[in-house]
Amino acid sequence: MIIKKVEINRTVLDLKELPRGKFPEFAFLGRSNVGKSSLLNTLLNRKKLAGVSKDPGKTRTINYYMVNDRFFFVDMPGYGYAKVSKAERKRWEKLIDEYIRTREQLTGIVHLIDSKVGPTEDDVFVLYRLSRYGKDFIVALTKADKIGFGARRDVITALEGEFYNARVVDAITGRPMVARLKEVEDCSIIPAIFFSAKTGEGKEAIWKWIEQRIKGTEELL
Repeated sequence: MIIKKVEINRTVLDLKELPRGKFPEFAFLGRSNVGKSSLLNTLLNRKKLAGVSKDPGKTRTINYYMVNDRFFFVDMPGYGYAKVSKAERKRWEKLIDEYIRTREQLTGIVHLIDSKVGPTEDDVFVLYRLSRYGKDFIVALTKADKIGFGARRDVITALEGEFYNARVVDAITGRPMVARLKEVEDCSIIPAIFFSAKTGEGKEAIWKWIEQRIKGTEELL
């Protein structure tokens, strides 16, 4: 994807403020400090478009970025251990859940999970919701440059272990990311990509996944 133009369209505190129209939307969702801003900046070839901070909870609104006048990147509030009040966390959770569940323009979701930390209880809960709502999503396993290739298998195994009959597959090829001794029928599929903002690993794969969905959406219009 050649990025010709990126601009902040709006920041939203209430779903009533969401933009109208039929532009496809791609939401980026993850726990606080998972590397969401770094991922967005890497995809969009910008250094400081999305603010990067060591302090959890920097994103407290839904931020809309218009890309190439064709589609939106939607930066969602981080969930998890952000240093905010319990009431504020509940407000974020409700906002995120309602947006994912009801937004017709939502074309795909990139769910970020820290590969160093592995899937947290909050991450697993979000994945269950995405699956239950039938949303098209991929998991971006961030900070991949900070773990060895042997540890990657452990990350995938841990992610599969949180679900009943689940298989983590490469989001582009559909191949299992960990070889199984026994095939599992009727399993839940979790498409995933390892990503590093430092090395750029996974950038092209995420863009390929996004472009496939943009093309499919535009063919329907």
